[in-house]
This record gives sequence, C-alpha cells and structure tokens, in this order.
Amino acid sequence: MLGRLDPRFFPSVFGPAGDAPLDPEAARARLSDLAAAMGAASVEAAAEGFVAVAVEQMAQAVRRISTERGFDPRQHALTAFGGAAGQVACQTAEALGVTEVLCPKYGSVLSAWGIGEAEVAALRQAGLERPLGPEGLAAASTLLDQTEAEARQALADQGAEAGQVRRTLRLRYDGADAELPVETTDLAAAKAAFEQAHHRLFGFVEPDRTILIAAVEAEAVSIPPLQGRDRRREATSGWGSHAQDPASRPGPRPPHPGR
Repeated sequence: MLGRLDPRFFPSVFGPAGDAPLDPEAARARLSDLAAAMGAASVEAAAEGFVAVAVEQMAQAVRRISTERGFDPRQHALTAFGGAAGQVACQTAEALGVTEVLCPKYGSVLSAWGIGEAEVAALRQAGLERPLGPEGLAAASTLLDQTEAEARQALADQGAEAGQVRRTLRLRYDGADAELPVETTDLAAAKAAFEQAHHRLFGFVEPDRTILIAAVEAEAVSIPPLQGRDRRREATSGWGSHAQDPASRPGPRPPHPGR
C-alpha cells in the first residue's frame, strides 16, 4: 500500500494452496474496510497509521534497554535486522534521535541466525535488604551461592549446560524504590559502580545516604549452540552501514535491535 514492497521480488508461496504471488489488490480491499471503520482519509493514511504505531512500539522497546538503564540511544547506532527492518529502521532511528543506522548485508536473516545463536538462560533472585558493607557482602555471597545453584539446576532441567553464571547485586538507596544492578565485587568497587550508575540515570548521588543490598541475582547462561569465532565472523563479515547523517558518527556503537 505504501510502495515499500515490490511484489515482483516475492516468491509465489501465498494463498490457500501456498502457490500464489502477493496480491496488492486483495490487501487494498481488506485495508479499505479497516480504513473506513477507522475514519481514515484513505487506505494509505490507515497504513501509515499502522506503521507509526509499530515504529513507536519498537522505539519504546529500545528505550527500555537504553534510556531506562541510563544510556542515551542518541550516542549509539541502530542496527537493522529482520525481514521488515528496512521499511522502518530510519523512522525508528528518528523517533530515538539516533543519527546512524547500520544495515547488515544479510540483515534479513539475522533474526533466524540469532535464534540459532541464542543463549538459554535461567535467572534466580532472592531478597536480602542489608546495608552495603562487609557483613552485607558476606550475606550476599552466601545467598548468591544458593541462587546460583538454583539457576544452574533450572538450566539443567531445560537440557542446557551452563557456560557462565552472572552474579549481581541489586542496590538502592535506603528509602528509595529504584534498584540498580551492580556486578559482585569488593565494597569500594560496588559502591563506586552504584553511584556511577545512579548519577548516569538520575543525575545525582547522595554520598551520606545508606546503600542497601535489596536483592541478589544469579543468571546461568548456556553455551551458545553455534561455536567458534570463525563462524560468527563469517556470519557478520558482510555488514555494511547506512548513515542518515554521514557527518555525525557517534563513538560507541553497541547494536540495538530494530525490527
């Protein structure tokens, strides 16, 4: 409806018998009914509305793994993958204020590749509510041993072997609600990591306020199904990039999924 897909380049695998090509007119007829029910000015306007909703949903998903964790997506690039990514990647980037979009050569199959590469994980968490200090860290370590064993068992129950276990402290200021994850480490490093994360997320720290270990978390992660650097390098060697603004190239560029 919006001219973003060319039916000529799609195989004839549609319809009741699975042997028909894409039918733009059938799509228009069904969308016309929806457009009328919506009170849209045209079929194209209705289609644009659906795309706008999808774009905002994807942008919100990226915000949940970036802004809400104290990272500004504007300082990163957006990686487009999945068969439909090319249709919405630039709009999603605009919604996030991102100025660079990476388009892998084989982006349309990265979702399928990702499923094959995906890790199986089991996460277990336990509340503690102890001040961050030598005694609190000792209690956290004991509780983490227990939660790690539970996470490993949960992973084994799924038929997977644990490749690593991430042990995390969930810290917050006494009287506050926001918990921030910090890797288990020594007292000084844990406090510094918490204050850095708190300042990044909220813009301030309170040096004299008690920090609580609200909970501990152990996540057992399986060994990925696909092994070896060479296979991963081969799968991503064809990556290219498309920049909305070539003059603007942010520094760090961890991939954010766009679908």
